[in-house]
Amino acid sequence: MEFFRNPKINFVGAMKPAFTISAVLVVASIIMLVIHQGPRLSIDFTGGSVLQVRMNPAPTVGEIRSALEGQGYEGVQVTEFGSVDEFLITFPTPDDVVEAAASGDEKASNTGVTTVSGERTLDAAQILLGDLRAGLSGTEIELRREESVGPKIGGELRTAALNSIVAALALIVIYISIRFVFRYGIAAIMALVHDVTLTLGVFSLLNFEVSLQI
Repeated sequence: MEFFRNPKINFVGAMKPAFTISAVLVVASIIMLVIHQGPRLSIDFTGGSVLQVRMNPAPTVGEIRSALEGQGYEGVQVTEFGSVDEFLITFPTPDDVVEAAASGDEKASNTGVTTVSGERTLDAAQILLGDLRAGLSGTEIELRREESVGPKIGGELRTAALNSIVAALALIVIYISIRFVFRYGIAAIMALVHDVTLTLGVFSLLNFEVSLQI
């Protein structure tokens, strides 16, 4: 099947405008990443917890965030989930929570510390729920789902991802250098870096999260 007859498209003539547009988009993406301090990584890479809760009566997202920030939680993300009375709360595991579990202070003993084989351990999700109930008195809060990733596992995933990227880029250069010429391999790497930078810039602009699903 023939779609075009005698096509005459001057790709080389459009090189300079294409380079200009690409350069502008790459610079804009880098600026967005700098403004947002890098891409927003999910707890898969940073470690933390995701809670799905139902509240009655349903507060606003701002009220939930304010209640948690008033209890000392930083970096908490709150979004509506499915209906107006269900929310997703994403938060990193606080350092003071880990220290509280180790020392067995009053906050740990009152909100979510359990005993396993004689040792005290801390459920950060239960602590957050306790603090949220204290900040939103009179609101019934039901925990529907909890997902947690430890900081060590998140760090291992970041390291594995970086190692995979470096290995893939090296193999691309080696293959193209053997099959064609070395400079084509470098050009392929530059094209990949260009595309990934633009993608991360769009994610940063729209405040999308980089997770394992992506």
